[in-house]
Amino acid sequence: ARHYFHVPCLDAWLKLNGSCPVCRNSPLPTPLSTPLSEVVPLSQYAADRRSRR
Repeated sequence: ARHYFHVPCLDAWLKLNGSCPVCRNSPLPTPLSTPLSEVVPLSQYAADRRSRR
């Protein structure tokens, strides 16, 4: 399952915990298991929201 988080929130969580805050699995992907194209849209979403204001 994929979970989506705000980067600052997840960074703060991972400084204290070594697991996903939702499912408690390790968030560390195996090499190349998560293409960058799946990570980038969240930042694009934020940029789109800012431009609509």
